[in-house]
Amino acid sequence: MINEKNVLSGGFHIQPGFLSNNEFNDLNDKIKNLDYIETHQPSNLQLGNRFQGYPCYEKNDDSITKLMYSKVKNLFERDLQSFQCIVRKVVGEELKMSKVNTQYGIVHSDNENPTFASVLQFDQTTNGGTAFFENSWDKHPDIIVGSYPNRLLIYNGCRHHAPMYDFTYKQRYVIASFWY
Repeated sequence: MINEKNVLSGGFHIQPGFLSNNEFNDLNDKIKNLDYIETHQPSNLQLGNRFQGYPCYEKNDDSITKLMYSKVKNLFERDLQSFQCIVRKVVGEELKMSKVNTQYGIVHSDNENPTFASVLQFDQTTNGGTAFFENSWDKHPDIIVGSYPNRLLIYNGCRHHAPMYDFTYKQRYVIASFWY
């Protein structure tokens, strides 16, 4: 069960082994074969081209959304409102060419999105994952949660955060979810 008050006040919920091994392995295979759309993050920024932001690829997939909704709902033990799920892929060489060619992506909050946010990681590294900042203008994070396969990180979407990219990987895949 999730301690919602803790998450809403700035804490985290980390769920290791979020999916069964079979579910995770099937999902890991599936995300590598999706037909992604070129975009950038944060998506609400108006840019001249995607390399002026954090270039990435995204895909909404109904079967992945249903799976994630079902599993997150079980953690909260009730229905979730406005559940959205996005599969993201970041290519290291593209990130190096962008204006955001550092380990940390653009610091932002998901305050236009629902209250809760989560990231399901597929790689293992302490140099990549999600970085959390006290303020949007901070240059260094207060907390870093490294990437670990099949571990779900749930946090308050209004908290300032940024993706972290480990440049020893050619690509990074995550599943981001948002809900009330």
